[in-house]
Amino acid sequence: MIAYTQLLRSGRLLFLAFLIQSACLAQTIDSVHQKYRQQLAAATNDSNSLRILLEYGADLTWFAPDSALPVIKKAAALSLQLKDTAVYARTWVQQGNVYADKGDYVSAQTFYEKGIEVYKSINHHRGIGGAYLNIGNLYNFQDKLEESISYYLKAVDMLEKAGTMEKVATTYNNIATTFSKLGQYEKSQQYTNKALPIALLKQDTLTLIQCYISLGTSEHHMKNNQASINWTKKAMLLSDKKMYAQGSYMTRANLSEIYTERKMYDSALYYLYAAKPLAEQANDPYYLSSIYLNYANTYYQLKQFSEAESFALKSIQTAHSVSNKESLMNGYNILTRIYAAMGKPEKSSTAFDQYILYHDSLRNYNMAEKVNQLETKFRTLQKDKDISEKMLAIEKQKAVLKKKDTTILFIVTALVAIALIALLTVFALRQKQKMQQQQLQSMAKEKELEAARAMIEGEESERARIARDLHDGAGSMLSAAKLQLEYISRKSALSGGAAELKEITGLITDAATEVRTTAHNLMPAILYREGIHEAVSALCNKFNHPPLEVEYHVIGEPVRFHPHFELMVYRTVQELMNNIVKHAGATHAMVQLSFGPEHFSVVVEDNGTGFDLSAANKNEGLGLTALQSKLKAFRGEMDLQSSESGTSVNLEFDTTG
Repeated sequence: MIAYTQLLRSGRLLFLAFLIQSACLAQTIDSVHQKYRQQLAAATNDSNSLRILLEYGADLTWFAPDSALPVIKKAAALSLQLKDTAVYARTWVQQGNVYADKGDYVSAQTFYEKGIEVYKSINHHRGIGGAYLNIGNLYNFQDKLEESISYYLKAVDMLEKAGTMEKVATTYNNIATTFSKLGQYEKSQQYTNKALPIALLKQDTLTLIQCYISLGTSEHHMKNNQASINWTKKAMLLSDKKMYAQGSYMTRANLSEIYTERKMYDSALYYLYAAKPLAEQANDPYYLSSIYLNYANTYYQLKQFSEAESFALKSIQTAHSVSNKESLMNGYNILTRIYAAMGKPEKSSTAFDQYILYHDSLRNYNMAEKVNQLETKFRTLQKDKDISEKMLAIEKQKAVLKKKDTTILFIVTALVAIALIALLTVFALRQKQKMQQQQLQSMAKEKELEAARAMIEGEESERARIARDLHDGAGSMLSAAKLQLEYISRKSALSGGAAELKEITGLITDAATEVRTTAHNLMPAILYREGIHEAVSALCNKFNHPPLEVEYHVIGEPVRFHPHFELMVYRTVQELMNNIVKHAGATHAMVQLSFGPEHFSVVVEDNGTGFDLSAANKNEGLGLTALQSKLKAFRGEMDLQSSESGTSVNLEFDTTG
């Protein structure tokens, strides 16, 4: 899948972030020079000049790194003159950014470490943490992942002390993506879940999108396809809402890959069609190459080999433009299989030779990196050995001194132990009180749920009784009346009046049909005979007529549940479909049931106009409040997402109890 780690290939230090905003792209080098030279000429004092020089150097780093260095050095000299230590440290970090942008990671780290040294002199936790974060990124660029994680953890420690939680969340995301690169997807999720609540609390939309994509990617690698789809769609909807172009096409490309693996090729192509123009508009060759490759793979699976060949060649051409060896290797790999399937052995052989060439090139590069890492570790171990010997001598001297303080230490330890025992006793009593209070609250909550469940069951029993009365009572009487009228109609055919009797007979027939339909809706027989799967399938068929197209899917082996639970699910899907017809103005809807060993889920989506969630909770016409009460009674949870491009409702039930 396309993941945020691919952004690193651009060489920028904004790891797991969108590289350049559109406003920044609109600038040119000349416009940057003109803008800041005018500001410097108008500066009223040295402090203003220093601030302008820092911004000037930061902007030039993106466009002309070599031109940025003289400006940053001027800022460094002025900061020394003004005795502004924090800004002086920042100029070292900015110079590190320049060298990192040029790919000179050794020089970049040297400047970052000098910045850390100056920041430490004034105990500037935020500056130290930011520099550690940048060094972690440098190691990540070089695939030295263990060193990268080590510096990220140092950054978290400093940034938490500084209280800059937004950067803490970014660093957790970096750690999560690094573990993902190592294939440790559960650890990746652990760190993403640390970043997620911070992003929600701070309303940091960009970090939130990154978290959703990271969770979707890890779930995909762990073969949890539905969870992967749910997280990726969340990221897609949020990216569209906030107009983050990279998030919009990246998420759609990821969804296409998931659907291709599930052999749902129409859905895969649907998302590829949407991703392609977005990536082309952004002119992002890394993602374009991946999207073209997804196209090629999907068409290959569909055995549409001409289209597959065209997109494979586009992917290779785009990857060549940025020397992306990994994409070139994957492009020639799929092209080899395409030509083989088309019966073109010579072209297949040529493509395979190219695949081997790039495969070996990447393997040799990775091997060289591993050798360098092993050499570095060996030298580090030698240094550690020398340090350990010196430390051992120091520890021996300390041991002699400790013997003199043993008695004092024993007395202090005893006093501390007594205090701890007292504190633990108080703590245990308070914990016991809390547990008792929680148990009482839990019992009260369970009683509420039982009452709600009983009320729902009572409603359904009453509906069943009414349905039986309609069918056996009113329905039977209408049928008898119809027979009597037909008999009278035949007797009075000769004497006239037959037309009026026929009209009355038609009205009674319509009334009997309406009564039967109402009785069936109150108590659907197919639900009790066949179960929820067949009942929902039949319900979807009822709604599947122009202008609405309804698509129904089932995942897993359908099983039977308690009748009351199945009826509640049926009523819920029925209510959601009615809302789509009445309010959404949709042309396409999708209903999906997922049967698992411990969970059961329902997804209902449409491509309608969407609605305002806060206003919808106050609108009783949509029935959301009543729906949430029913779900709560059956240990269910609802995730509702809505935007201008449609609405998605995801219901999750724990079926273990």
